[in-house]
Amino acid sequence: MVIVKLPKWADLVAIEEFYKNCPEGMSVDHIYPLQGELCCGLHVLENLQYLSIKDNSSKNNRMPE
Repeated sequence: MVIVKLPKWADLVAIEEFYKNCPEGMSVDHIYPLQGELCCGLHVLENLQYLSIKDNSSKNNRMPE
């Protein structure tokens, strides 16, 4: 079970738009994983990026390098 860390100040409309605008062949990734080994990111727009499905799968729950 993933616990989503959604702060009260998160812009839910912007997050929803980000997901809706995900380009074909890409997926939405949390730059800092929600359940990382060293730290946990938040479910906010600033922590989202588009990655290819292959890159997102290989990234797993690792932080950016």
